[in-house]
Amino acid sequence: MVDFSFDDWLIGISTFCILLFGYSIGFFLFYKSRKLKVNLLMFYSLGTICVMFGWLPIFIDFLIVILSGSHINLLLYISIMWIQLPLTVILQQYITSELLIPKKKWYIIIGLMFLGFCFYLVLFLDPFGSIIIIGPPIKAFYHKAGLNPSTLTGLIGMIFIIFGLFFGGLGLLIKSAKSKGDIKRKFLYLALANIFGYGFGLLDSFTESFILVLVRIGFISSTWFAYLGLKTRKPKEEKNKMPSEKEVEFVSYILGKSDEIELSKEISLMGENFREEVLVFVSYATKDAEAFKIKQIAEKLTSYPKIKDVLYWQEDLDDNIFEYMNDNLGKCNVMVLFCSKAALKSVPVKKEWTAADAMRIPIIPVFLNPEHIPPLLKSRLGFEYDFYDFQKNLDMLRYLILKKCNTK
Repeated sequence: MVDFSFDDWLIGISTFCILLFGYSIGFFLFYKSRKLKVNLLMFYSLGTICVMFGWLPIFIDFLIVILSGSHINLLLYISIMWIQLPLTVILQQYITSELLIPKKKWYIIIGLMFLGFCFYLVLFLDPFGSIIIIGPPIKAFYHKAGLNPSTLTGLIGMIFIIFGLFFGGLGLLIKSAKSKGDIKRKFLYLALANIFGYGFGLLDSFTESFILVLVRIGFISSTWFAYLGLKTRKPKEEKNKMPSEKEVEFVSYILGKSDEIELSKEISLMGENFREEVLVFVSYATKDAEAFKIKQIAEKLTSYPKIKDVLYWQEDLDDNIFEYMNDNLGKCNVMVLFCSKAALKSVPVKKEWTAADAMRIPIIPVFLNPEHIPPLLKSRLGFEYDFYDFQKNLDMLRYLILKKCNTK
């Protein structure tokens, strides 16, 4: 058996711990990103999984030395350790680019991809010249393989790290300073994630013994900061808890970009079958107006072809809601019913949808919790409202309005 020193055991065990924690949080964040449909969190989780390859060959060699006394193939060791760097940086800086310069993010990504291609090319053409091995015969197993600073791979590697520190770290710190409230705090967490990740990742190549363990603890803390910055919480449906305005603002701006619904062709085809424009009646509880963005939805829908107008009740002391309903409901081609706990208790809302149902006006239930749909309307075609994706709600409403009127 190889005679390991205390430092050898310390570094080997700390490497195992960083891999265990890193892969656990990486796959956990990936699961959360898919559950919440948060694409930026998915990119970060994939970046976390990739960067763990930087420590994987160290632990593999540690195990091989313990079990057989030999070492991992050196070329394989180098390839596993450094193949992750460009991909990790591209995934993580895509997030930063999306937050700081969304309209120009592809300039950054394409530039990083070009550097990554050059990095891979030189690394595979001259792997042993590109890497400085730290390990045998001084140590019992390979502790790390640093980039040779005198080569192109070393230069590009430093560009990646410095770019992550300044663009991802300093850039998000500046963004945090210019923001307020929850958004300020979220940007601060993301900035710290970049600073700790790239800073301690760089220090990992220059430290040994117990200090290295502390450096790796610092690196792992970057994943926690990223999670605090990127995590979202959907409303608890069983309690009908709607997100706060600040939460919606942050999530919609950063994380709520779920997969777009490609309905444009179907909407276009359905629209061609309409000779007359559609009049839409919106029914909702007054207290839900801000949460469901009734005014904004009505204005956007009205701007679309084939939708003549969208009628919705706005609180006005000069009007009577029942007179409003009596004067306008019969003129409409379709009703959009925003279902909520408050709407279930609202007498005017109940009168509106029951009257529409009696007049055979198509009704589109829009709900947060399906339990809030009136029992008689549960079979009607509707959709679940997404607080974090305004455009998705508009697309679905426009599609269902035309569909309902086309099959009327």
